[in-house]
Amino acid sequence: RIYFVKMLQGYGEHPLYAHVGGANTQGPANALGEIKNLGWWGSNDLDQFAVPFPNYWRDYDRLPGRATEHTVYTNTEKLWEYAKKNRDITNVDEDGVEWTEDWEPWSFQDDAKESDRGTVKKINFGFWDNSLGSDYLVEWNYDSVINSYLRVSSGKSLIDFNTEKQLTAKNVIIVFADERTAKDGYEHGQHLL
Repeated sequence: RIYFVKMLQGYGEHPLYAHVGGANTQGPANALGEIKNLGWWGSNDLDQFAVPFPNYWRDYDRLPGRATEHTVYTNTEKLWEYAKKNRDITNVDEDGVEWTEDWEPWSFQDDAKESDRGTVKKINFGFWDNSLGSDYLVEWNYDSVINSYLRVSSGKSLIDFNTEKQLTAKNVIIVFADERTAKDGYEHGQHLL
């Protein structure tokens, strides 16, 4: 997606970018074209076509019932190792400066005592004013015992396929961004910019 490419540009000239597939129709949503224009292709762009197994692998237990591109996996350690060995890319630039030197990460406070954790019970948000149906209705239900939010999507607990546990998060951040349709031939403006 083009918005991921744009977001990554904030992390320097050549951030590592891992993805499976990508938009390649002519026009403003052409993420694969933008990757080539930026000089990332064959360098810091670590897509599943250029980076071989076992760095990416398919989990056949997830089929059938899912699009095949949603059954491909990798992990950060494998990608960093591949980038260093095969692309001569590390977290240090040619001047010896780590990419994090000028980067300021978000900071979060330590867990409060259970009695001091407040009364927030639920965060819910419907993307696109529910115009695309309940598939995009998201809730995070707070559990004060574990001091985490439990993910609910479309009214159902979102369960991790591998651990069979409900997805949780310590912090929930909702980012608002302007958007528009890509007008790239897909119905109902499914591709956004």
